[in-house]
Formats: sequence, C-alpha cells, structure tokens
Amino acid sequence: MTEGKDLIERISAIIERRKDEWLEELAALVRQRSISASGEGVEDCAELFAEIMRKSGIEAEVNRVHEGPGKPYPFVTGVAWADGEPSGSADGGQDITCAGIGPADDSGGGGAPSGWTS
Repeated sequence: MTEGKDLIERISAIIERRKDEWLEELAALVRQRSISASGEGVEDCAELFAEIMRKSGIEAEVNRVHEGPGKPYPFVTGVAWADGEPSGSADGGQDITCAGIGPADDSGGGGAPSGWTS
C-alpha cells in the first residue's frame, strides 16, 4: 500500500470514528445565540468555541478587542502541537486562530454600520 493511500485510510478512519462527536459540537455552536450587532451571546459563543478547542487538545484562550465602539468583542486563539507538546522549535506547532469580532460602526450609535442589518 502506498504511503498516501495509507494516510487517507487513517484519516478516513478518524473521521468515521469521531463524526458523531464533531456533529454534536457543531450543533452546539449553531444553537448558541450570538448576535454581533448587539453583543448578545457573543461572549458565551467564544467561551463555547474555546472549550471545544481545549477538548481537542488545543491550548485555547479567549481574548478581547477593545478598539471601537461598544463593549469589547471576543476572539479565540489557540495553539496545537503536532505531538501534543511544544517542541521548542519554531515549526513545532501549528498556530490556529479563529476570530469572531462584531461589525465596525460608522453610525456613531454603537450599532451596525449604516446599510447593515442583523
């Protein structure tokens, strides 16, 4: 068996084994109310996403953007290492970043920019 085919089979087996778990996590994220224009649920959604990342072995952290109008919006950053631990080398891990930042505001009223709807 070729190395490429073996890799595809191993990845396919992992997907098959974990698909129900991943679908449950996706469903939880879809159910989580998160409205960036008002900020409703945005913090909870970021915390949920970070928890899912941590459960997968990713060192995740919720950060906040403090620039702009309204309250700070969260974004989640995380680092995953190929062998589960930092190797000390620059290429030892893969930096994974996900952002969930509210819309910019040009209305002056703390809401979505003019012409945007939520």
